Amino acid sequence: MANIIDDLIKKDQERKLERKENKVITFEEYLGLLKESPKIAQFSAQRIFSMILGRGEKELSPVDREFFGVKKGYPFFEQHLKGVTSSVSEVMEFFLAGANGLALGKKVLLLFGPPASGKSSFLEILKSGLESYRDIPMYKIQGCPINEEPLHLLPQNMREDFERELGIKIKGDLCAKCRAKLEEYKEKGGPTGYYDIPVETFSISRRKMRGIGRFEPADEKAQDISDITAKENPAVTYNPKRGYDDPEAFTFNGAIPRGNRGLVEGVEFVKKGIDPKILWVFITLNEEGLLAVPGSNMAPLDIDTVVLGHCNIVGFKWFASDSAHEALQSRIYAIPFGYALRIKDEVEIYKKLINQANVKTHISPETLELVALFAISSRLNPDNNFSSVIEKAKFLNGQIVESIAEKRLDIKSVIERGKASDDWSKKDGMFGISPRDIMSALSKAIVSDKGCKCLTPKKAISFLLANFDNLMGVNPELIKAWKNLLNNEITKEYKERVIEIINTAFLSCYGDLALQKAKRYMKDVQLHCQKSRKFSAPRVTEENASGPDYTEMRKIETHMGLNSTEAQNSARGELLQMYYEYLQEHGEFSLKDFPKLREAVNKVLLEEMQLNMINILTLSEKPATGKEAENSRKHKEDLVEGLKKAGFCEHCVQEILEDARKFLKK
Repeated sequence: MANIIDDLIKKDQERKLERKENKVITFEEYLGLLKESPKIAQFSAQRIFSMILGRGEKELSPVDREFFGVKKGYPFFEQHLKGVTSSVSEVMEFFLAGANGLALGKKVLLLFGPPASGKSSFLEILKSGLESYRDIPMYKIQGCPINEEPLHLLPQNMREDFERELGIKIKGDLCAKCRAKLEEYKEKGGPTGYYDIPVETFSISRRKMRGIGRFEPADEKAQDISDITAKENPAVTYNPKRGYDDPEAFTFNGAIPRGNRGLVEGVEFVKKGIDPKILWVFITLNEEGLLAVPGSNMAPLDIDTVVLGHCNIVGFKWFASDSAHEALQSRIYAIPFGYALRIKDEVEIYKKLINQANVKTHISPETLELVALFAISSRLNPDNNFSSVIEKAKFLNGQIVESIAEKRLDIKSVIERGKASDDWSKKDGMFGISPRDIMSALSKAIVSDKGCKCLTPKKAISFLLANFDNLMGVNPELIKAWKNLLNNEITKEYKERVIEIINTAFLSCYGDLALQKAKRYMKDVQLHCQKSRKFSAPRVTEENASGPDYTEMRKIETHMGLNSTEAQNSARGELLQMYYEYLQEHGEFSLKDFPKLREAVNKVLLEEMQLNMINILTLSEKPATGKEAENSRKHKEDLVEGLKKAGFCEHCVQEILEDARKFLKK
């Protein structure tokens, strides 16, 4: 009901806006407008390109440049599409070629990839953009059934002069109906009567079938070429006084005439069984800008549109491998649209889709990240440099993978290896579980328990496993592999993250203790350097006169990766130099600016306080009294408060505490 009301409101708003903006002028006045603003007469490819660039270009970060292999991103798409920056960049190169009339832009653009990889969404963004684009007005000959460019009214012998004067290219001839109107005005006003022909502004609209056409092939027997061209009007053609030569003998309601001045979308464009004759209509249209109407006596229509097809990999592979389509293949420009291959991009996709829903739910920290890790891992080929696809997924996400630290791999080479197969369906990102299937499982999880408005990692994993029973067309062996991935690696990852989260929250309760330990370590380092005469520093205080505590020092240094005496001695001098420079600049020592030292100190603290942590987590199991119990209760309250500050709610706090207790006791 709400959607119907929204549609009615939108239609009313469009109607009022159009009525307000509609402007009728003469063709002569239109020529005057073009002298001031030649862009008004842009071709469709130029208009689309200008619309996208109107939102600007964005320099990508060094990390994104390395991952996607391109330098720029486009805000027009980035708000809605994640993980396909390189594909979007290729499309923009195609649009640029089309805007400049180059050969590449005369091909049919075909986006191909696995289901739910963003192909249809890309088209939806373009169509919505064209509908709302008002930066440059559009004009058409009033009453024209295909909304054609008013410049078609100019006689051929005058076009060169006008092109030179206006600085624009003029191409295309009038449709039969507009030609009849031209003759009518010439009869009234003489040879120059066409200057008085009314032209009017118009806007692209899917609902009114202006500027956007959509074609979806049926099976070969049911296909009718009139679906993309025009249909005969029997009331005119069977009328003895009118017939097939009448300008209204055909109704231009096919996908291509509707898409004039905008774009035509081809759904499952190279579907198996499609009649090649239909594809040739699109090819001829793009190469020559002409659309012949079968069965009519009229000249071909001059059409200005961009044809964008999309299809799944199965259809693409069938079409690309059939030698019978060789001539067609050379006239199609195919761009792959794969799944996201970075965890952070996949998470953004989930957030966008969840935010679009009406159900409000709390999402526990790490839930979407863990689900995304599973999804990305399902889309990757194994790589000998990694022990698992989980490690590869983390590496592509920019995370530190300790097991490959010494291999010095770069992301570009890992991506290239993952896409090395000649079979498109076996390249990274061209297979695996789709965001659509992931969201089906998460949606069920969100609405499953009305009393609990929290989505936790455990719940997400449970519903992902159950959702496999509802998937159609997926190989049983593949589903088995996905289940194993969830039950083993992802579950193991969950356990590690629970302990990591608890550790972080636990340490936040002992922030002063960590700082004290770090300061004590730095004093020990100072004593060591003075003792070994490797560093000149202020005189040591009485407090530390007994000398450095090497046992404590080595505990910390081991966690910094300093295992040999030589490495420890070298690092101590460097660290002390940094320490004094820091004090000189900031006045007071802070662990946050010494990440390696902070991490090492935290690990030592956790080792020393492991038993205390378990006691705090198991406090509810065994009633306790006394000062020690009171301290434990206080620390548990602090721990819970720290978890809540990290984004946990009452429900997921209890779940993570319970899981942490079980994992740590093991």
